[in-house]
Amino acid sequence: AQEMLRRSYRFGPHEFWIQVRRNPLALATYDRLPDDLRSVVLDEFVEILKAGGYAQAASILVGPGSKLAPTLRERIAPLSDDTRRMLSLQLRTMGEDFTVPGIEPRDPRWR
Repeated sequence: AQEMLRRSYRFGPHEFWIQVRRNPLALATYDRLPDDLRSVVLDEFVEILKAGGYAQAASILVGPGSKLAPTLRERIAPLSDDTRRMLSLQLRTMGEDFTVPGIEPRDPRWR
């Protein structure tokens, strides 16, 4: 499975439609991946967010990424305010209680 994942990253590293399918699967097996692939998987999650995939990233966060919440929060923290706000809004729209770094959970501007 690791070799298939490596091939996927080699041949389709930045294709959004592939990333949003691959990243949840990769995060689900994160604890069995070697360090080099772990780094790629985390970077890919951030890339999904930077591309505006807020709904996809939110689903990943509350699904297979939930066991890595502290690590993913660290990766989210340096992103732009707008990106973090949009992710927070998406999570709240889904009814999820996930605190996005730097965004107040009950920010009145986003009610």
